Amino acid sequence: MAVTINSGIPTKLIITIPSKGDTNWNKIMRQAFQDIGDHDHSGIQGRGAKIQAAGLADGAIEPRHLSNDINLAALSDVQITYDPNNPSNPSLDGKLLVWDASASKWVPTDPSSAEIGGGGAGGASTLDDTNTVANFNNGDNIGTTLTLTDQDAFVSTGGVADFTYPLGGNDPVSPDLQDVVIYADIPVKLQNGERVTIYTNSPVEFTGNAKDVDIVSDSTVTVGGNINGGRIDSGSIDVGGNVVGADLIIDGTVDVDGFVDSSNIRSTGNITTSDHIEQSDIWTEGTLDTDNNYIFNSK
Repeated sequence: MAVTINSGIPTKLIITIPSKGDTNWNKIMRQAFQDIGDHDHSGIQGRGAKIQAAGLADGAIEPRHLSNDINLAALSDVQITYDPNNPSNPSLDGKLLVWDASASKWVPTDPSSAEIGGGGAGGASTLDDTNTVANFNNGDNIGTTLTLTDQDAFVSTGGVADFTYPLGGNDPVSPDLQDVVIYADIPVKLQNGERVTIYTNSPVEFTGNAKDVDIVSDSTVTVGGNINGGRIDSGSIDVGGNVVGADLIIDGTVDVDGFVDSSNIRSTGNITTSDHIEQSDIWTEGTLDTDNNYIFNSK
């Protein structure tokens, strides 16, 4: 009678081989070799035991062996050195997981000091003090995402994240922010901005010009210079210069000290300009007043 190896143990490889005196054993052996060839170490239905860690050589698993669907369920999957009972180890609450190239491993990092993308270009930062914001220099900000949240850290600038703030009693050249995305729940003040995107529930002020900016604010926006291109969706807006080629969706009043050209303005309040309106689409629930008193090629 044929003998079944590992009979009744589905987590191991189950095969049947002939015993002494069996006839027609060729069919039994053919099936046995088939079972050996088909086994996959799945640990079920007698298809072979699962391979344990000891059965894998160091470095045997390479990135090409991993599915794109593999992900970390939680930070605890990599924070194996953290001991909550050891007071010398800092808490991991609220930490980011950042790749440390020198150590070739993921390490927990405080968000306020983390720079994702290698720092500089492509980095992400939480700017939480006046000096850090004042030192945000020209050329270092391309492609950066900033988070501004801690108003208490900006007491010396009136609770405003002020990029024009003079550091150390000096008046440095204020950085012209370019290609920056800012998320803020405190007021933001900067000089000139180009391709700057700001999402906030607080006031935004440009002391200079705003070019191709995209601003969404639940509060007011003030631009000391010109607006050239871009889109602003906010509460009331006050522009010290001209508005050219821009879309303004304003839940409040619009006050422009210069002219309006090739722009679309939607306002729930009054619209006032100190010069003409040209080639623009204007809609308001309030009044429209131009000091030069002429509007042409507009509707």
